[in-house]
Amino acid sequence: MSKYLFIYHGGKAPTDPAEIKKSMDAWGNWFGSMGSAVIDGGNPVGKSSTVKSDGSLASGGGANPASGYSLIEAASLDSIFEARGDEAERIVAVKLDLEGHEAAALRGAKRLFGRTRPLLMVEGANRDPGVAKAMTEFGYFHCERRDGMLVPHPEMSMSNDGFWVHRQQVEHYQTLGIFRGPMPA
Repeated sequence: MSKYLFIYHGGKAPTDPAEIKKSMDAWGNWFGSMGSAVIDGGNPVGKSSTVKSDGSLASGGGANPASGYSLIEAASLDSIFEARGDEAERIVAVKLDLEGHEAAALRGAKRLFGRTRPLLMVEGANRDPGVAKAMTEFGYFHCERRDGMLVPHPEMSMSNDGFWVHRQQVEHYQTLGIFRGPMPA
């Protein structure tokens, strides 16, 4: 079994009592569906900061600050979401930093990456042959981040973290203004 840290982003707490109840009921149903996989239900987080690439801190957590966390234990990433049906459709990005075990985690996420096609940020960029093989088989290609944009980078990357983009997401990322350059053949 592997442990997964869920970091939650966004959302403002409702102030209307009916909206508070609706929000808490939805959260309780979703969270309750994980059953014994929940190791630590976590908590909301308070004030946060983002560490920028130059090492300085941005107060307030940046554009999308963390709002909470939970620790989950499961056999695979897919097993976490298979009972939640359409809930997995809301996943738009995944960050993996598993100290060399990223390829094994990806092998357990075929449905997640095949169905929702989230952006993947992974430690080691494209240097791990197991990660490169899995992501290529899922229909992804490697990018580096340059000037805030995802730029295709098929060569071996020396960046600490790399990004994997699904071919079917390129047009969407271009519309968002976060992708630049030609899609690799």
